[in-house]
Amino acid sequence: MSKPGWITVALAATLSSLVTASVLTFTKCNPNFYDDVQAQKRAESAAFKSTASATSKPFLAPSEEEQEELILEQLARSRVFFGDDGLEVIRKSSVVIVGAGGVGSWAATMLLRSGVGNVRLIDFDQVTLSSLNRHATANRAHVGIPKVESVKQYFSGVVPWANIEAVQDLWVPAKLSKSPEEYVEMAERLIYVNGEKPDWVLDCIDNIDAKVDLLHFCKTRDIKVISSMGAGCKSDFTQVRIADISQTAEDPLSKATRVKLRKLGVYEGIPVIFSTEKPGEAKLLPLADSEFEKKNEENETTVGELSVLPQYRVRILPVLGSLPAIFGLSMATHVLTSIGDYASIPEYIVTQSRHKPKAYDQIQQTLVGQLARESKKRTGENGIRIAAPFDSADVGYLVEEVYKNKSVISGECSRLSLSRWRKEGPINLQNVVVMTKDEQKKHEEQVLCDENPKTVEEVYPEWVLKQVEHRLRQEKHYSMYR
Repeated sequence: MSKPGWITVALAATLSSLVTASVLTFTKCNPNFYDDVQAQKRAESAAFKSTASATSKPFLAPSEEEQEELILEQLARSRVFFGDDGLEVIRKSSVVIVGAGGVGSWAATMLLRSGVGNVRLIDFDQVTLSSLNRHATANRAHVGIPKVESVKQYFSGVVPWANIEAVQDLWVPAKLSKSPEEYVEMAERLIYVNGEKPDWVLDCIDNIDAKVDLLHFCKTRDIKVISSMGAGCKSDFTQVRIADISQTAEDPLSKATRVKLRKLGVYEGIPVIFSTEKPGEAKLLPLADSEFEKKNEENETTVGELSVLPQYRVRILPVLGSLPAIFGLSMATHVLTSIGDYASIPEYIVTQSRHKPKAYDQIQQTLVGQLARESKKRTGENGIRIAAPFDSADVGYLVEEVYKNKSVISGECSRLSLSRWRKEGPINLQNVVVMTKDEQKKHEEQVLCDENPKTVEEVYPEWVLKQVEHRLRQEKHYSMYR
């Protein structure tokens, strides 16, 4: 390069290389190694200042060709890792990140540093002092500004060639939108890039309804999406996993998301980042009783006003700042290896798929058969057609989520069936349990019979009764998310 400004840069780079070579030589033979290194650094700085002051002409911006050389040098490690073709695809890719907090900001960090050329950041929230323990780019000067602007400002000096779009907006679920048309307009405006589907969407939302709605939208539109589950109250980084949504375990947010998606007809096909660690002692920070007692002029409680927005949590979930960072970096790794077509990307399979419609239909028929036998006892007629009380999604929910694929009586996992639990109770999710076919037959003979029926308390030991009650309580809790 012939421009004076670039001569200065070249001289500085040469001096830096000489110092590095000197360091490697001095390490073995010079007892005053660190003193000599400092002397070399001072000499380098003095030489650079001398050369710069001797250059009277102003610093000139690099040409387009020179700019490309600088970019390729900055992305040299990514270039070697993915190859020229892979890096080119990554640089042309577009990624939408919904949520620019503790997870999203870290995902954006490595996507941009690794070469992704087009990133849209979506978040309605602002930087707060309490968010500085986990945010990738925010500092005290950013407190009060939108999180998306914090990320954009930071990376304007790191990857000036990248197209970073900061959108301070909120993903509003369909059920909270004023009309279907308004919802579609909002969703397409936020997700589509110049009218086209993005290469990937990263869900870094911590509100369950918005999360499920975004995932459902992307899945039904055939848009690649990866979702972050709960990092709160967890600390064991060795248990962070990436798997299909149907494979998640030991994570309350994963379970709630999975249950809600199943209700919408989405059983699998969404990779998620989650932790198999059981939450520790950390819990939601309590609110003072006085906050619950406060009321407005209409004598209505005002505790909900402490939430950032309606439908969002009021209390704070303790978070170890490094865990959301690991979640975000893991999401970025998955997206980069996918876009760059990296050869050794793993399958992330934990277990077999939970969605087994044929098996659910067979288990459903065991309950239909039981109801048919009860009907025959009452009417004396054969061949009465009994409608299935549950659909396949309900059966899968009971078998997989509530009873964990095993009999509530014996714990056996083969030849499972559904049975009415108490004779006097109705057929609903609170009075149907999973047991083996042999156990179902005995249950009918002892509890569901017409002559001298026994109660479940008379038939089963106390530990079985407690186990059933525990599962039914869980079902009642899970049903709030369905």
